[in-house]
Amino acid sequence: MYKEPQETEAVEAKIKIPLEGEILFAINKLISTFIDKKKGLRILSKQMGVSEKTLTRIINQTSKPNYQTIFKIYRVYFNEYNDAKVLKLVPTIVKDFLLKRNPQELLTNQNYNLDSDILLQSNSVIAEIYIIASTGPVTLDEILYRFGVNGVELVSKMIEKKLLSEIHKNVFILGKNQPTFDGNTIVSVGQSLISSHAKPSSGESLGNNFISFYAEGLSESAYNEWLAIDRKAFEQKYELTRNSKNLGSIRAFTFMISETIQTKELH
Repeated sequence: MYKEPQETEAVEAKIKIPLEGEILFAINKLISTFIDKKKGLRILSKQMGVSEKTLTRIINQTSKPNYQTIFKIYRVYFNEYNDAKVLKLVPTIVKDFLLKRNPQELLTNQNYNLDSDILLQSNSVIAEIYIIASTGPVTLDEILYRFGVNGVELVSKMIEKKLLSEIHKNVFILGKNQPTFDGNTIVSVGQSLISSHAKPSSGESLGNNFISFYAEGLSESAYNEWLAIDRKAFEQKYELTRNSKNLGSIRAFTFMISETIQTKELH
């Protein structure tokens, strides 16, 4: 049930739980600009790309937003859609959380916008070329070999959209415009890469890849432990890439997801 926010609640939360309080304050401030609060929530939901259900839970303090949701909230709050600039505008405690949780290094000379996300979500070849370029410079010959003439044509589009930049003749790296990699983009790109590059037979020998699957009925606390383990493992993988000694010629990706399975209630 929607609980109409009060600004005093945000202040109190700000004292008790600084991070959540700052986020709650921003949402309530936005909602306060609408005469009809419920209608305002619906409008903000669409503007942010965050479900009404999630926003209501954050307002009622029954759910904590992840770093992607926090970025979505503050983009609208500051009317700024470049995440590198958003990071400079948010309160310090929010900035610290975003820097810790967001695996993407936000450079001030690049633009992080949802238009780039849409491009990656709408075209699997563009998404794959982008990911390949993110692992190191890629040549036109490599793109032609992998994707044919269609890939070469899409490179021109990606340069026009500034997703790619040509550093030498027919050699490309990531451009000025970058995706925010929200949840939809992560799932879309991850599924595309798995479809194109997952090699089950390679898993028959150690050292080639890692493929696993497991499902079980869990308690809420155990499920939260699963998520914490996943987050820690991902952060450890990311930290390895921060050391230049660990970088090399193997173009690799990791795509992790733990999720609940929704079924109809049994009677």
